[in-house]
Amino acid sequence: MLEPKQLHGLRIVARPAALDSARYEAIDHHDPVVVLRIASDDVFAINAASVTVDDHYAIIETESAFTGTWMTYAQFDATVRHHIEWQLPAQRPALAQGLAATLPIKLYLDVDRVMVIVSRGLVHEAQERFV
Repeated sequence: MLEPKQLHGLRIVARPAALDSARYEAIDHHDPVVVLRIASDDVFAINAASVTVDDHYAIIETESAFTGTWMTYAQFDATVRHHIEWQLPAQRPALAQGLAATLPIKLYLDVDRVMVIVSRGLVHEAQERFV
């Protein structure tokens, strides 16, 4: 597995309609904000410094508990894909979540690359298993 980087951003819990229209400001303006819809009312916005969301009761917290590794699909197929026993979504971009080599992972499947997302506490195990 390639060298993972700590992911920084925001975790937002709000009404689904409010999340649909949320606007994000990036931490690093050279990189886009990647919004992972964990559930209908919950997102992890990687590289987001701030968010405007139309929900008075929204919960907005900084998030840095995950690491991410961008890979080409060829790298992903060679290191991680054969550890996954579940169907990946065909449409891109997409978020997929499940177990790989008995570790909980998230995958952000972009058009031409994949981000493998693992909890910081499991990153060393992931590096050992995804080789």
